[in-house]
Amino acid sequence: MKSLKVFLIVVIGFIIGLPNVVAQNNPAESEVIKNLTTEQKELLNSQKELLKENRDAFKASLSEEQLMILNDQSVPKADRQKALLQSLSVVQKNLIKQNKEIAKINKEIFRASFTIEQRIQIKNQLRQIRDIQGSKELREIVKERRKNRRNNN
Repeated sequence: MKSLKVFLIVVIGFIIGLPNVVAQNNPAESEVIKNLTTEQKELLNSQKELLKENRDAFKASLSEEQLMILNDQSVPKADRQKALLQSLSVVQKNLIKQNKEIAKINKEIFRASFTIEQRIQIKNQLRQIRDIQGSKELREIVKERRKNRRNNN
């Protein structure tokens, strides 16, 4: 059960994580990207590439049976993930764990590079998002971001 949680966290992290920040076309996020320094943009891009490489390495390590489990649309997604997790080797589980740790370290490094002004700007944007949480707007924003992410990938 614990390893299922780890797997789900990694999958969710890949879905909504750092690699997708640049892919968004949201004006507010574009404003944040515009205000990043050149070094921060380079750091973000290098981290994005590293996460892609790690994800590709994990996908390459999957056997035919594991790929069949993932692609079996007749089984609910949660059951597929559970079956995949049970079929993972120790090496694959370690790869997932390492990828999660690398993503966490990269996130901390990126956050540490923010200036005071950038931190204030991010906090203000989070406040704006929280202000609309009670309405349908937040759901619509999330749906739109997911749609954009799928279209950009």
